[in-house]
Amino acid sequence: MKKIAIFIDSYNDFDSILPFIDYSLLRGGVKIVLYKTKRSNLSGCEDHLSYLKKVYNLVPINYDQNFSKKYSFLMDAYWMFGSFAQKAKQNSYLLPFLLLFSRLDPIVRYLTQQEVNRKQKDIGTDVIMMDFGKELSLYGRAIVKYSQKAHIATVGYLHGLSIYTNLDTLQKDKVNLNPIKKLLVNFIKPRTIRPYFDKYIVGIDQKSSYFSSSMMSHYEKTELNRVLEIGAPRFAKEWILKYKENVIHPKNFTYGEDKKINVVLFMSHPQYNVHIDELMLTIKALSLCSTINFVYKPHTRSGLDRINLKELNGYDASKISSLELSSWADVGIVYGSSIAFQLLQDNVPLIMPKYIHSNTTIFEKNDICIDVNNIDELINIFNYSKNEINCMINKKNVDNFIKHYIYGDSDYNALMGNFYSSINPM
Repeated sequence: MKKIAIFIDSYNDFDSILPFIDYSLLRGGVKIVLYKTKRSNLSGCEDHLSYLKKVYNLVPINYDQNFSKKYSFLMDAYWMFGSFAQKAKQNSYLLPFLLLFSRLDPIVRYLTQQEVNRKQKDIGTDVIMMDFGKELSLYGRAIVKYSQKAHIATVGYLHGLSIYTNLDTLQKDKVNLNPIKKLLVNFIKPRTIRPYFDKYIVGIDQKSSYFSSSMMSHYEKTELNRVLEIGAPRFAKEWILKYKENVIHPKNFTYGEDKKINVVLFMSHPQYNVHIDELMLTIKALSLCSTINFVYKPHTRSGLDRINLKELNGYDASKISSLELSSWADVGIVYGSSIAFQLLQDNVPLIMPKYIHSNTTIFEKNDICIDVNNIDELINIFNYSKNEINCMINKKNVDNFIKHYIYGDSDYNALMGNFYSSINPM
């Protein structure tokens, strides 16, 4: 029986790996140990944790709980200094501190490697799974290095599904630094050899999008053979049903007047080429639209970053789960979030406000949403009835889209079987 160590660090990665944990423990043949760290933020994961404890008696262990006191003390000081040094991004006179912080990297990595080496020898495992991208983190980098020498398989699992079709998805991709600033950036962030997991188990078409873009930092094309495109179990209808009945027990969200159209706007982080002025004008226009009940949902990881709270209009649904909002909504407005898959599974028509960002997505590419090019076009849609808006969506296209991107052109059993077998034979 293989022993699989799975690291969870936040709501998004825990939410995405939970279907695999559940399926694997039901199927058997593996033992799963769940790990988190002291710096993990599992806020909002109470239902996930309760489900695993109640059904499988599985509780996450603090991976770094037995690290030496001297190391823990030094790291606390290191992170405090790092928080101070990061202020140099707004205050250039602090750049020397940021430079010093970056020069501490080799020392911190060496000390971390010693702790990880000792820890890994004690726990023993056949496979280690982490949210992809974590191989670049302090612990992740050390774990990958140890595992390669010890011949332990490492797997990066998906924490979501990138919906973008363009590769320059981030604002930093469009910034041209002058030579002096470029030199400073390179000096502060010297290039190091990028570590890789043995495998990356991800959604469909992610090789040519996410893994070929700057979102997956410095991922070399020669390493794309490590990426296995399977699907997105988190958004499969079969898992959603079990998730609602056994894990989160969603409540019925109510807001507004029955005769009006329920509209939810799911926001993404502004760094993804979002035109904030257009976004704010759109929120204001939607809040004033007399034919709709309007709510907005900030992104789970970024909240309302770079948004002027005083200028926001409408109902802030930050504390309402996305599942509850999807069940409540008659229409969903999405421009940069994979929650669109949930809306599609709930038969909620999607509106894509193309003018809010500079990116392009798989939704308009596959003709499964209503494209709008300005605020007037958006507001005009709500002059139609709910049924008329639903008829604007090509249902056949949506079904084909779901089958391809969520199920990998198979069914749920095959999807989960592929996920399981890609880990277990290693």
